[in-house]
Amino acid sequence: MDKAFIKKPRKEVLAASAVFAVWGIMLSVPNEMIKSLPDTVSGPVSGIFSNVIGYVGMKAFGASMDHYLVGAMFLIVAAAPFIYEKKGSALSFLISGSTAVYGFLALAHLIIQPIPLLSSQVLGIGLQTVVFGLLATELFRRVLRKESFGLTNDRGLYVSAFIMALTGVTALTFLSFVIDAPDMSLIYPVSGTVLGLALVFSSLELLDTSVTGIWSSMILLSLLVLISLLLFEFIIPAIIFLSAEIIIWERKEMFEDIEAPVRWAQNNLDPWG
Repeated sequence: MDKAFIKKPRKEVLAASAVFAVWGIMLSVPNEMIKSLPDTVSGPVSGIFSNVIGYVGMKAFGASMDHYLVGAMFLIVAAAPFIYEKKGSALSFLISGSTAVYGFLALAHLIIQPIPLLSSQVLGIGLQTVVFGLLATELFRRVLRKESFGLTNDRGLYVSAFIMALTGVTALTFLSFVIDAPDMSLIYPVSGTVLGLALVFSSLELLDTSVTGIWSSMILLSLLVLISLLLFEFIIPAIIFLSAEIIIWERKEMFEDIEAPVRWAQNNLDPWG
């Protein structure tokens, strides 16, 4: 992503924004409108307009991110490259990869273990996943293969940022609980939502190779390692987060004066000055 790519978005960024805008509008269609269609077509059509992030979130840990929330997120991502330029473009591609992972998991689950009510949606979700997956793949291929992208963005940091963004979107699925169930304990939904937003923000700062990016990434990934080890028996997530930390730390020379926050803390915490 050279200066021309940042200051004047190329066709790949324009296409990515168009895809997210269409997808966001699709998720804004009320479910009642789709259910009013004849039974023979409502299943596949419902699959095409499905909310794969909410579906996978519900199957994974019982938290679903509502249609309109995902739609709003996609519309924000679509507008981001024109508002925030470089960071907006990075956000677009990080969310593209995250959504592709959700689509793959949703399709795999419906094919391997279809629910009777949703089994007819396999065709629709499959079509959605294939179409948008191909578009995302082509956009990634065109951008990531550019020499200027490799010179501007370290691929190791990009992978670490993607892991953080994907985890952040996962944590954001708790947002629906905060909105729809105010009578329940809000500790986990609020904590998950805050963690999700922090992870997405930190991933963008990481790609920007800022001091905020490296320290927030190390802190949040360390927190995720501890959460994975304490709350889940599955150790793979902890290994993934720890690997992302190692990749970031090995590239610490790419960042600014990373010792500045340490010196600031020492100066402010030392009672003797």
